[in-house]
Amino acid sequence: MKIHSLIPAFLFPTITLFVPMAAAMAQLPISFRNPSFEDRPDFGKPPAGWFYCGKIGETPPDVHPGEFYGVNTPPKDGQTYVGMVTRDNGTAEQLGQRLEEPIVPGQCYAFRIFAARSEKYLSVSRKTGQPAQYTLPLKLAILGAYRHCEPSAVLALSKAVMETEWQAFDFILQPSEAFDYLILSATSATGDAYNGNILIDAASPLIPCSCEEGLPKLERVGFPKLENTSLLSWITEQQSQIRFDANTGYMEQHLFESETGVVYYTNRYVWQIMQLIKKNSGAKLKIEYQPSFFLPAYKLAMQTALEESGLPKKNYQFKARPAMEQMFKVIVKE
Repeated sequence: MKIHSLIPAFLFPTITLFVPMAAAMAQLPISFRNPSFEDRPDFGKPPAGWFYCGKIGETPPDVHPGEFYGVNTPPKDGQTYVGMVTRDNGTAEQLGQRLEEPIVPGQCYAFRIFAARSEKYLSVSRKTGQPAQYTLPLKLAILGAYRHCEPSAVLALSKAVMETEWQAFDFILQPSEAFDYLILSATSATGDAYNGNILIDAASPLIPCSCEEGLPKLERVGFPKLENTSLLSWITEQQSQIRFDANTGYMEQHLFESETGVVYYTNRYVWQIMQLIKKNSGAKLKIEYQPSFFLPAYKLAMQTALEESGLPKKNYQFKARPAMEQMFKVIVKE
């Protein structure tokens, strides 16, 4: 087993500060909790960070892939994604989340999400009680709400999602009122009640933008070419760029696009290290830290970044080392 130890550039007791992006932007992107819908695959259970909106007595959306209903589409991002359906009794599944801050009138927001259709989605007809395939195409509606599960406005509506491969859908949201909640809804493509499905993954943050131009051009970040550098040197360089705000405990965030078109608002250096670990199926991450200087808020920020990258919890661990001289170091085991 190969072990790569990463020594941060900032040794204790120095704490590195960064200038918040708010100094350069009037309004920051509004992040979702768990934008990649990561959770243990299960049916009838919304992913962590999201709540179910739908008719009482009906089942919530499903977390795939989990070898149920015949759905086996690989994720677009991370390890899992969500499947939502409409039914022949006129009901539809929805997911919602309270936003970190409201979206406001007079401001447009760019939003990207990936969607697909599963060729198989075997369940039971609500009309007949018999087995039925939920495979007809649906649209995705983006809804604004003042209160939990009470949609008040349709902010955007996709075309019917016919494709079984992941497709990027870009929206410009232009709210006429302030909304505290955003709801993603499976929606009939025809207005009729029928059994259909839509898969969703890799939701971007809500990015303040021009109402005419939409999503701004973003830096594209991918897995590095290592021909002229060693793996250890590259990892050490990524580690040295990680910054925390000593006042808030926040990790520095970056808005960028991956080579597959997924938009992230996270720490790009942690994200790149995570891509390395996920690419090597046997790789695991250990973060050793000096508890007097690696504050609980830093640990929480790091853990959030790891989980949002889709890294399974079994593939990383934190270990307090009171005697160590560095604030923290990362060990990648292959």
